[in-house]
Amino acid sequence: MVYRATATALAILVMTSIHHIYGAEIFDTPYRLHIVYVSIPVALVILGCVALARRTASAAVARAASWLFVILTGLFAIVAVGFYEGGYNHVIPNIQYLLGVEHTLRAGLYEPPDDLVFQLTGVAQFGIALVAASALWRLLSHHA
Repeated sequence: MVYRATATALAILVMTSIHHIYGAEIFDTPYRLHIVYVSIPVALVILGCVALARRTASAAVARAASWLFVILTGLFAIVAVGFYEGGYNHVIPNIQYLLGVEHTLRAGLYEPPDDLVFQLTGVAQFGIALVAASALWRLLSHHA
């Protein structure tokens, strides 16, 4: 269960890095790279938490590492990146575009969905987050 929760959290962070590096290049928007400087260190901390929780002799340290894992996986990878970036910034605008609905609050803020790779990697963040949320929920339910 820990493996699946970890793997899916890392998959979200890798996907968002690919997505933002690609977007920065094709849209000439280097500010998109900011997430790479956050997501890669968070991925490393997630891996460190798993290793520490498994290898430490201290129950308190294992518990702290486990909770940090849950917080980073749940709040950052799943909610902030997967649901907000993938869902709100890509799934919803693509649905609106396909339905011909223009959202006035989004006008000028987002690129029109005219690049398939950019949109697929954006939407993929949300799909992976759904799997990650399920994996994290199962992990937490099993250890509750």
